[in-house]
Amino acid sequence: MNSLEEIKWHKKSLMRGNGKIERVLLFRIPTINYKEFDIEAQRRSRVCTQQPIGIAMLASYLREELPNIELKLVDLEYDTVVKMFESSQKENVLENCTKAALAKFNPDLVGISVVFSPSIRNGYNVAQIVKDFNPEILVAFGGVHCTFDYKNILTQSHADAVFLKEAEYNFVNYIKCLNEELEEDSVHGVTFLNQQKEVAHIPYTSTPNFETLPMPAWDMVDTQNYYKVATT
Repeated sequence: MNSLEEIKWHKKSLMRGNGKIERVLLFRIPTINYKEFDIEAQRRSRVCTQQPIGIAMLASYLREELPNIELKLVDLEYDTVVKMFESSQKENVLENCTKAALAKFNPDLVGISVVFSPSIRNGYNVAQIVKDFNPEILVAFGGVHCTFDYKNILTQSHADAVFLKEAEYNFVNYIKCLNEELEEDSVHGVTFLNQQKEVAHIPYTSTPNFETLPMPAWDMVDTQNYYKVATT
């Protein structure tokens, strides 16, 4: 298959009976090793974390280009830290926060942002939770780590697609293509397993113009309260 045929097959295999993508949930994946996380020590020192600019940037362009799509951002690092500090319990905290977000929003597509390599195992776990919740939900990975580790992500997790490099344009075009709003030749910078279960690589063609992208969607993140748990 050439690239266009692979995209057509990928689209057909994903959207069979699924209608359109109408609800998109973006997760920022934690770098936290929950097994070793010392709640009391971290409560005293606060956690080295930051506001999730990656999913905030993606969301700002997505809602500008696709205003009819319902969109939600969840920073699982922040949310799980808040829960652990409130309850002094860490067992199943990532699973519980993920399930709560899924049950409340019921997405058609989940974006999993893995910026730092220590996050990848948590990313795999979140993808598993998503598919256990509803196997029809599409799961797309993206972020710095995913750009060089996409083969492992596609073969070792429940990812339906992995986006490369900066994905503001490409993620939006991908959704438009799935929703029959753009042709398949508009899809770039994404990888997935083809009909032969081999990695299909649709080349990345252009970097977004950051001078013209809208400001990050900070209104969709609890920015006012990060200082309560974080060092930054």
